[in-house]
Amino acid sequence: MVAWFAARAAAGLPLHLNGGRHQVRDFVHIDDTAEGTLRALTELAAEGRTVNIGTGRPTTLRTVADLVSGHFPGTRVVETPMLPGGVARYVR
Repeated sequence: MVAWFAARAAAGLPLHLNGGRHQVRDFVHIDDTAEGTLRALTELAAEGRTVNIGTGRPTTLRTVADLVSGHFPGTRVVETPMLPGGVARYVR
């Protein structure tokens, strides 16, 4: 989502928030994802455990869009209705 927003903003395109400002996701830094994956493969998989890598901290898509658009002046953020089958909240 962050890369998609950044690519659109760099191209001068608006950022679309399907479902509006209240959609929430659990964003994880790539370094934390890599560390968690390595740990899951080396330590937890041997125990037969299911692993979900996340922060447990909700961040709205509007917050991400505002952060990205702050680096690309003139970027519009457009709120649109939720797409069919869309997920409003995904946080672990």
